[in-house]
Amino acid sequence: MAEFRRHLADDADQQRAYWMGALLREANTRDVWLYVTPVEVKALWPSLLRHLGRTRSMWAWLLRMPDVPWPPREAHDA
Repeated sequence: MAEFRRHLADDADQQRAYWMGALLREANTRDVWLYVTPVEVKALWPSLLRHLGRTRSMWAWLLRMPDVPWPPREAHDA
């Protein structure tokens, strides 16, 4: 758990987003708040989207964040 908490505190936003995304995808929603705050999740929201998988819409609703279609339209056009 200590190593996981270190990942969540990483200075690099992309690293934090990766590990926070794993937490949001895999942990029980009640348990997520033992590791991160809603403010932290909202701050990384644009970076988190790619890591949330099928849970993206649920988290968007819970946090009152925009539910951006995934993958982004630009990915379809490329």
